[in-house]
Amino acid sequence: MRLCIENLPFEVTERALYQLFVAFGCITQVDIRRTRNGRSEGVAYVDIKKDYDGNTAINKLDTINFMNRFLRVYEIQNGS
Repeated sequence: MRLCIENLPFEVTERALYQLFVAFGCITQVDIRRTRNGRSEGVAYVDIKKDYDGNTAINKLDTINFMNRFLRVYEIQNGS
């Protein structure tokens, strides 16, 4: 399952996101979208192995305050 995380703080790292999501299941990839200059765009994608774990992460993390920003976490559907 691929999750989209929006409204990330610009200083967040892949490691910090991995640590946030690994509590819910096996993470296979973390990808922060960056500008050509390497600055975060405030959006990331996290691939989590099991749908159940992804849904749990969405339920627990959507709208939480993470590094003084309220996250938006949702599933990316196939073909999106």
